[in-house]
This record gives sequence, C-alpha cells and structure tokens, in this order.
Amino acid sequence: VLDVPSPPGGPLKVAEITANTAVLEWRPPSDDGGLPIDNYIIEKLDEVKGTWSYAGDSGSPRCRAEIDGLIEGHTYKFRVRAANKMGKSEPLSMANSVLAKNPYRAPDRPEQVEIKDYDRDYVELEWKAPENDGGSPITGYVIEKLGKYSSDWEKAVEVPDGGVTTARVPDLIEGTAYQFRVRAINRAGEGDASRPTESHIARSKNQPPKIDRNYLSNVKIRAGLTFEFDVPVSGEPVPAKEWSHKDNMIINTDRIKVVYENYRTKLRVIDVKRADSGVYTLTAKNKNGIDIANVNVTILDVPAPPEGPIRHENLSKTGVTLMWRPPKDDGGSEILHYVVEKLDTDQLRWVPVGETISTKIRPDNLIEGHSYQFRVRAVNKQGESTPLVTSQPITAKDPYNKPDKPGKPVVVDWSDEHVDLEWSIPKKDGGAPITSYIVEKRPRYGDWKFAGEFTELYKPSAKIRELTKDEEYEFRVCAVNKAGVSDPSEPSDPVVCRSRFVPPHFNKNALKDLIVPVGKKIAYNISVEASPQVTAIWKRNGAVIPESQRVIREVYNNEVSLEIPFSVRDDTGLYTLIVKNECGEFSASANVTVLDKPSPPEGPLRITNITTEGCRLEWKLPKDDGGSPITHYVIEKMDMSRGTWTNAGMSTSLVN
Repeated sequence: VLDVPSPPGGPLKVAEITANTAVLEWRPPSDDGGLPIDNYIIEKLDEVKGTWSYAGDSGSPRCRAEIDGLIEGHTYKFRVRAANKMGKSEPLSMANSVLAKNPYRAPDRPEQVEIKDYDRDYVELEWKAPENDGGSPITGYVIEKLGKYSSDWEKAVEVPDGGVTTARVPDLIEGTAYQFRVRAINRAGEGDASRPTESHIARSKNQPPKIDRNYLSNVKIRAGLTFEFDVPVSGEPVPAKEWSHKDNMIINTDRIKVVYENYRTKLRVIDVKRADSGVYTLTAKNKNGIDIANVNVTILDVPAPPEGPIRHENLSKTGVTLMWRPPKDDGGSEILHYVVEKLDTDQLRWVPVGETISTKIRPDNLIEGHSYQFRVRAVNKQGESTPLVTSQPITAKDPYNKPDKPGKPVVVDWSDEHVDLEWSIPKKDGGAPITSYIVEKRPRYGDWKFAGEFTELYKPSAKIRELTKDEEYEFRVCAVNKAGVSDPSEPSDPVVCRSRFVPPHFNKNALKDLIVPVGKKIAYNISVEASPQVTAIWKRNGAVIPESQRVIREVYNNEVSLEIPFSVRDDTGLYTLIVKNECGEFSASANVTVLDKPSPPEGPLRITNITTEGCRLEWKLPKDDGGSPITHYVIEKMDMSRGTWTNAGMSTSLVN
C-alpha cells in the first residue's frame, strides 16, 4: 500500500549556525510510504514573528540541508518533512530554539597603514594584519581610496591573499589629494576599515620644493594683535623648512610659535610689537632644489620720539625757530604732523605752541627775559609719540644788533638810465649775518627814496635802473640783518645819468660875445654834454690862457668855467673853448671886449698957421681907442705965464 512517508527520524540537529545560515541534520523516516524519498522540506519559526514559514529543501534524499536568510540575533525553531510521490510526511520538530549568530566574526581592522612608495599615478601601501582574525582566517583585503573631490570612499584594489599585506593602488590622478584605508576579509565578511592615511597628493617622488604663495599675503595690523601664516609646501622628498626674520632664524618663544609639518608650516605671533615688522622669509629645500618666499608684515604703532637734539636759531626777544629730525621709526604709517609745547620755567605749565607738518616751527609771543623748555611729539594715525624735550632752557632775548653802516658807494658804471654801484661791507655785522643791502637814491633837488634791495653779499654791488636821463643823482646804502636796517652810508659822489661814452658837445650860443668895462668880471660857465668827463683848454687870440691869480679856470661834472674877476684892457680878444675826452673834441669862440679910455693920440702934434688969434693943430689917431670909437678930442692950452692948462675946445677930427 503506497502512502506518504512517516516523519523523518530524529533528533533534528543544527550542525552549524551562523548569523544568516544554519546547517540541519536528521535521520530518514522509519517508513518511506512504499515509495523512495524524493526530498525533504524545511520550515522555520522566527520566534519574533511567531509563524512557520518555508525555509528551503534538501533538494535530494540526503538528510542534510543548508538554510540561509536568517536574521542575526533572532531565535529560530526548525522542522523537517519527508516527501515522496504521495506527499509530505508529518514534521520532525526541534525541541529547543537556536540563536542565529556566527560562531566567528569579521576580523579587526588592519593597523599601521603606510605609504611606502609612490609616483605621480600610484602608491605602494603596506599594513599590519589585524591582531584578531575574528575566529576565521583572513582570506584577503580590500583597499579603499577617497579623492579630494569625492564624497564617498570607493574600492580601489582587492588583495585575494590573506597572507599579503602590501598592495599597489594604480590609476591615481596627478595633483589630486587622496587618503587610503584597508579592510580585512574572512568568512564573516569585511572587517572595519583601518585608520585612513594622511592625505597624499599624487605626485612624482622627486620634486623640487614649492611654497604656496597664495597663503602668504602681506599683513598690516596694530600692535598688540596676532598674525598667523599657515602655508602649504610641496616637494619630494619632504622639504626641510625654516622661517627667518631680518636674517635671523625664528625659534619658539612665549610669543612666537613655529610648527613644521611634512607638507605644511605654521607661524603664529601674538601680542605683536613694532619690532616684529619687516620681511619674513620662508625657505624650503630638498635634494631637488630650494624655494624662498617673502612676506611683509607691518605692525602699526605710534611713532618713535622725534630725533634730537632740538636745535634753535633766529633767537629773539619774542620768538625762536626750533628744528629737529624725523623719528627713526614712523610706526608703520605716515607722520601726519608734530605737536609742539612750551613751558615757561616761571610758570611750570606746559601749553600748546602749535602743530606743523615740517620739522621746524617758530614759537612767537615769548616774553623777553623768560626761559622756556620745549617738547615735540610726532603724530601718526595711531596716536602721539613720547616727547623729545630740549636739553636746556632757552632764554628769549636778541643775540645781535643792527650792523654798522656800509662804506661809501662808488659809481663804477652808468648810462642814461642806470648806474652801477659798489661799496665795502660794514666793519661789524652786529652779530648776525648781513642778509641784504638797501640802496637809496636822491636827485639833485629831491629827497632820498628807495632804489632797491640787493643780496650780493660777497662783493656788494647793485645796478640801479629806471633813472631819469640827464638827472644828477646821489646814492647811499644801508645794511640789513636780523636786527634790522643799519644807518645809511655816506652819499656817493654825484653822477649825471647820461651815456658813459659821449663825444663832447655844448651849445655854442652859450659862448657869446662879451663887452665889459675895464675892471669888471669876465665870466663863462658852459655845460658840456660828454662822457667821460672832458678836459678844457681856453685860448685868447689863439694862445692858451694860463691859469693865474687873475684867471680862474674850472671843470667839474662837465661844467666848464672861466672867470677873470677884474678885467683889463689887455683881456680883450677872441676867446676859444676846446673841450676833449677820449671820444672826441668840440670848440667854439666868442669876442670879448674890455672897454677903457683910449690911449693918447699919436704924435707928433704939429702946429701950423699960427696967428695972433689962433693956430692949426694936427695929430694922429690913438693906437688904442679903448674898445669903442673915438667920439671927439679935448684940446687944452697952457698960458706959459700962468703955468696952468685950460680948456681950448674940442674937435671931432684929427685937425683943429
């Protein structure tokens, strides 16, 4: 009789259990129902769910089956049914439930993953096998990589041999930063990933150093703050790096921190001071080369004090000029101005003098005889420096007097519109240098007026212009120093403003004919136009008139004169004036007649036609008519008996 089989023979045993699988074993049924057993059907009960479900079959009459699909940590019961062509038997069930768990676990993470070699497109990794293989031998490793621009780790290489702890990771992109990690594999699967390597940039292993200058920007900050540089440095082998400041290597101090990493270096300076300003140099070198980069750091602070000493000049009773030098250190920004203060030692209180953008100032309104201290501060955008103070008090007083008067000016050249003057310097300058000379002019019939101020000091001279032609001038000079203007010099000799080289010429009408009574003055005064001054020759009837006590001749400033105070009859004649200079000569003549009594008539006196009543007289003309025609003759007679002359008449002719 054919029937379904009897239940499989027990006990139903779990030969192996893992987190997801189980291997079940049992015995055949005691009755196969008259037909061969074709298969065994396995069901499972997940105690979490509480229902039986199909788990699998043996696929053959073999009394063993591997079940998968279990959930780790869940407890299960299993049952088995035998099946022939007539159907399924009743189940053989397990007495106790089993826990789905591995009898082993995934291996621990590998340790000490290091890059042992590299080039532009690969790395050679080496690691240490996990200390614990999880109870199952290591069968291989998986190497993962994380690129700089990737969001997730990706599998890079599989190592199929658990005994190998090195691997090459190929196909890297040059210039890209990567990290790498390793997982071990056993029957339980992949273990945890190792710690990732340091970031590695795919690059050639022989590369000269290169400092990333994008991280070196010039810095300008106020004193007391902090600056920091964090600079990537590439190169293979790893470059040696050094920071320096003003040619001195930088070392760690309480304010300065220097960090050197393989491909990066950091410099941090806190509580910065003005002395931290300057050029900072980063040097990187390896066997393939050297790279040097500079960065400028400016620490802004108040300036240093102005450089002393404070010097003074132009001291007077009311003011003084102060001078100093700029600070050695401007604090990193431009000096805007200087603040100056004064302290009257009688009052002991500092008061402002003023501000100046230069290194010079003149405080006025000082009190004569008072002593003063002065101090100066430099100012920039950060504030005021400490002051520079005068080393000794300065007493307000005049240290000099007016100069002596200069020497008498001398005319050295002239024309019809200018005069050139020279003079000697004053004997004393009054204690202060002569700064200029003031020249004054005076026309012949005028007052002294300003003619100009001149600064030729070594050999004092002046050219006075805009003078009036043919005008006579005098000039005088005053010296000037800081105390004022000296007394004027003695006036120069008069000079007529006319051309210097002029042939002589005068108005001939000025030399006119003269008729004077005897004993009266003969005088000529002729103005001559000439330069240089003329010499004069006076002639009478062609003969030079010598100078004597009776004849006065003069030439002064081209004024030629002749004077005979008491004329005599012999002074009558043709007078000629000849004037000469190096440019030529000029002459003119005039008649001078000295009137006097005529000389006696010329004899002999002939007497003819004598009668008792009269006689005829004849005589000759006088040799000298006295300068005017004979008007008549006076005839006298003498009675011999009486012995006296009496008038006998007059005659207009030579006969009577």
